[in-house]
Amino acid sequence: MTNSLLWKGGITSGRGAEKELGEDFYLYESCRSAIYSFSMFQIRQGRVDVYVASFTCDAVIDALKDSGARIRFYELDIDFNVQVESILESSIDPDREWVLWQCTMGHLGDHNGSIKRLRDRNMMVFGDLALSFGSLVSDKAYVDIFDGAFVSFECSKLLSAGWGGGFFYRSKPYKEYYEMLNSVAAMSSFLRYIQERFCFYYHSRFDCNSSVHAMFDLLRKGLTLFNLFRRSAESNNPTNIGLKIGFLQERSILMLLHDLENRRRLEVNKSYEEVYGYAQKYGIITPKMMESVTYCTPRFPFYVECGKVEEAIDCSKSLGIVVGDWFQNNNTFSELIFTRNKKKYVCMNLSLIRLSDKTLKSYDVFFNKIASSAI
Repeated sequence: MTNSLLWKGGITSGRGAEKELGEDFYLYESCRSAIYSFSMFQIRQGRVDVYVASFTCDAVIDALKDSGARIRFYELDIDFNVQVESILESSIDPDREWVLWQCTMGHLGDHNGSIKRLRDRNMMVFGDLALSFGSLVSDKAYVDIFDGAFVSFECSKLLSAGWGGGFFYRSKPYKEYYEMLNSVAAMSSFLRYIQERFCFYYHSRFDCNSSVHAMFDLLRKGLTLFNLFRRSAESNNPTNIGLKIGFLQERSILMLLHDLENRRRLEVNKSYEEVYGYAQKYGIITPKMMESVTYCTPRFPFYVECGKVEEAIDCSKSLGIVVGDWFQNNNTFSELIFTRNKKKYVCMNLSLIRLSDKTLKSYDVFFNKIASSAI
């Protein structure tokens, strides 16, 4: 398997992180900042309209709205495939449009060559890899499939330096724009410094089955909640937009990318396969797993019958695990719901971040219980 994270230059030692990551990789204060910055750049180029998944994170929508972009929604199917027909049917002028293609929880979402169909219409397609960074299809990295791709290093993601985001893009005009916009590094408070160090060591240093890891896992979940509150409070603060991250985080991210190439990708894909096997054993509905894909994602998706969500959450709490809905609390966006045998099902998920053997066994019991109780 080749070095699949980087677009040019490869990873070498003894130089600055930006050079080691390649000149087509740009680091930002957050993934939200990266999306905002690029959307502003697109508007300058005359591309005002952006197609984005309706089942997505509020940070994506906030960044696009704040940039002044005109948002058009597309839907996902049960297997997280992008419903590209709605994009093709509503597209008027590809020179004024671009697509933010969401790779949802490890799934590429490219059914029957949908990305190629968009490219055949001269549409620019950029990947949202916040929940899929590091994933491969036929040993090809997702980042290499798109015209550009966004990634997140926030503490709820698979690779985390506490905060920060990145953007892969080959473009001389964008490089000039980035250098003009990013003249200073974001200030790092003492609290953020602690968060950065904690997340880095949590994601790279402790054995998943150790007692130290279990304690750090509780702290990580607390930091994730803290970040949600902070993000809400700072969402309208323009001083956080477009700032570079600090040198310490650059080095942490570089080391995490090394770790992903050498170990973490295969570790996470193995966890995904195990949890998928539990779900299939008990007849739990999930997005279809593809043999050609190496799944690298912080979350495992599955479906629960509507009206029984609280019962599933209570079941997870009794086992000491956390079930999330990720995007369902976005009031302005659609939930991912489908109907089967006259029953409606909603998408939920479980964490795949640094799973211990105990947690994996709990997932097996969880799927067994919700299947036997007809959830």
